[in-house]
Amino acid sequence: MNPLLDAALAYAADDWKVIPLHSPVAGGGCSCRRADCSSPAKHPRTAHGLRDATDECAVIERWWSQWPVANIGVLTGTGSVILVLDIDPRHGGDDALATMIAKHGELPETVTAETGGGGTHYFFRHPGRSVPSRTGIVRGIDCKADGGYVVAAPSIHASGTPYLWAHGLGPDDVPLTHPPDWLLTLILPDVRRNGERPRKSQSVGGVIADGSRNETLTSLAGTMRRREMTPEEIDAALQAVNTNRCCPPLPADEVANIARSVGRYEPAEPEHHGCGPVVIRMEDIEPCELEWLWPNRIPAGRITLLVGRPGEGKSVLTCDIAARISVGAAWPDDALCPPGSVLFITSEDDPGDTVRPRLDAAGADCRNVHLLAMVRRVDDEGREFERMFSLADLQDLETTLQQLPDCKWVVIDPIGSFLGGGIDAHRDNEVRSLLAPLAKLAEKYGPAMLVIAHRRKSSAAVADDLALGSRAFTGIARAVWHLTRDPNDKMRRLLLPGKMNLAPEGSGLAFAIEGLTTPRIAWEAEAVTLSADDLAAAECQRGKRGPDADKLDAAVDFLRNALADGPRKTKELTEEAREGYGISKRTLERAREALHVEPFRPSNPGPWWLRLPEHSATGCEPDPKHEQPGDLGDVPESSAETARMQL
Repeated sequence: MNPLLDAALAYAADDWKVIPLHSPVAGGGCSCRRADCSSPAKHPRTAHGLRDATDECAVIERWWSQWPVANIGVLTGTGSVILVLDIDPRHGGDDALATMIAKHGELPETVTAETGGGGTHYFFRHPGRSVPSRTGIVRGIDCKADGGYVVAAPSIHASGTPYLWAHGLGPDDVPLTHPPDWLLTLILPDVRRNGERPRKSQSVGGVIADGSRNETLTSLAGTMRRREMTPEEIDAALQAVNTNRCCPPLPADEVANIARSVGRYEPAEPEHHGCGPVVIRMEDIEPCELEWLWPNRIPAGRITLLVGRPGEGKSVLTCDIAARISVGAAWPDDALCPPGSVLFITSEDDPGDTVRPRLDAAGADCRNVHLLAMVRRVDDEGREFERMFSLADLQDLETTLQQLPDCKWVVIDPIGSFLGGGIDAHRDNEVRSLLAPLAKLAEKYGPAMLVIAHRRKSSAAVADDLALGSRAFTGIARAVWHLTRDPNDKMRRLLLPGKMNLAPEGSGLAFAIEGLTTPRIAWEAEAVTLSADDLAAAECQRGKRGPDADKLDAAVDFLRNALADGPRKTKELTEEAREGYGISKRTLERAREALHVEPFRPSNPGPWWLRLPEHSATGCEPDPKHEQPGDLGDVPESSAETARMQL
């Protein structure tokens, strides 16, 4: 008999939803084996975390058959029937509870547990409406409710101490009681007991909008940590900012994760508080060996960029590489491939009818291939909803990588679909603000990050300049690869090297795509000595195009994308073209003529603006065939390129 399994099944019989957690290991630490684990023996083992919590006996039996010593997590909040008051005496929780009881009266008798960390959990029946988890109701007292969970008996704390039900107060001894009114008032000071909607909290500052919440809260947490605030104090402060200013608020457990993550760092010395330079002596930096996913081709812990036109076979290629990683099969050049898991973040291919069949055809072990499909959020009414992942949600990607410690490769396909609202893919500073944190995440957790971008339809003498969007994409990537058809054999694909910062420039590879219904790759044994720049130069020569024509095409591409979302000031656009892309005023004027861009003044006197002809003053809707996408997907050919192709 397994007491952990028996307890998990008993909780499920009471309609409690359970989840297997990691457990302590001999000598200290967590079964996740991460040296920097911030929640040892407490975080979920399953791929989707709390979303996997269930009261289905068959699933629970399968879990504890796979992980016999897994600790037990019990879901709290609207997804369960439980609300838990968590008392931590290490931070003054016992004294705070005594003060609360002296003021409001004793807590009613209810299910009570003694935690492995020396604290106490009071279990109450959930009131049935939205009650967010809160850290620091008062010092040393937290509320575990919507979006939260607790560790339940007979789990073992990281210290080796078991979680126990208080004598005579276990779930078989007493019923769950409702929390007293005064406790709900403390947890939700704006809740009205008659069921009316809560009034909105008064914001102490500007609204923190969706897309900047994680970054803003992390920045605030860093400031507080530098001023020697404890992780618990940081959490309490962030929870208040989240509730009052974030629109909509982040889940409470996500805010707690930010506080815990920042709290791992040592606070700055008092004399160094405030802003200032961070200078590191190179003597203090330990040299380390660079790691590779694919030796001399795809570096581990770094961003690699793959550039290609639509339909060239980029997704078939990524499925082939994913399959090799999932089973540890050798690379096409016979180099060793480290086995591990793969994470796809993709928007263009359907997982069921495209991605999975291609993985199967490539021989993948799909147990090791994962898809980050959506992110879950809670609106200001407490209702859960799901939306598409974007790079503004890096905290969710970090959580996923924590749950997949063997992840070797992350594929983002195409990058333009995941930039998030309001990000201009052609502005260096905006692109770098998203890719730089992604690069840090790759370095922290070790997987190779493959970012896929589409190719411009114009030509260029340098292949890396063909990546659609800002030069920041190729700038931040440590390796760039180009996928294209062999100009002499349209059935043959060439994977050619572009920029490589970390190894000598190597050879390319060639392959064919076989199979009509489910394509798979057949690699050629011989290396390809051609580089991406060689092929780009040959394209320019075949077109017999001079530098002026190339500059015009680049200007047309820039102008079309810059005006795709609406009119822009002429002066602002001219400065951006000159400073960011090296486009002269004369070349920009020629591009305006090619696109029939319309100058206009909204008011006179006032500055001149530019707009595409679709955005005319008539108020008519744009013609769908001329609409421009906001990401790095397919972009219609410039007028100059179209004219050339028709010659």
